[in-house]
Amino acid sequence: MKATPNDCEALAKAMSRAFINEPYCRWLFPSDKDWINRSEQFFTYDLKHGLRYGNLSKTEDNGAAMQWAFVGQNEEKNNWSDFEYLWHTFLQFGLRTRDIYRVFDLFKKHMPDAPFVYIEFLGVDPDKQGRGYGKAMIEYAIAESTKNNCPVYLETCDEKTVRFYEKLGFSVSNQFDFAPGAKAFCMIRR
Repeated sequence: MKATPNDCEALAKAMSRAFINEPYCRWLFPSDKDWINRSEQFFTYDLKHGLRYGNLSKTEDNGAAMQWAFVGQNEEKNNWSDFEYLWHTFLQFGLRTRDIYRVFDLFKKHMPDAPFVYIEFLGVDPDKQGRGYGKAMIEYAIAESTKNNCPVYLETCDEKTVRFYEKLGFSVSNQFDFAPGAKAFCMIRR
């Protein structure tokens, strides 16, 4: 189901819990003492941004969310959106913004040729895992890609989720270290 702005706070809490041990998020927020507050702020903004400039799907109970977009199909470049996101990133991360955008560029470098369905993130609250939420979200993205005759692409930095996605027909198309000892896996389903 499609999320609304009213869902963003509850979804941000769920996403903070879902990604608490995920390597990329641990790299973003290395301090344990303020992990929850900072990650909830980050996800609240990211979810609201996703509502404006992409698609945000969720479960009825707000236990899972998937932010996704069509890349290369009737998209309009929105420079204001890019600036707004950069500014928000700078406000939250300060001088680390340069490192964050370096990693964004690494991710972009490994993306397939357009068009494709891009799953920016998919998270399930740990208390809601095992109910099929993640699989249902992926199947929705696959259905969208089938309708539009294009692949589905995502990145993950957690080796456990690589196996989950492989069971759903994805394969690793690239992998790289985004930080010392931290690996990213680019995955595609054609």
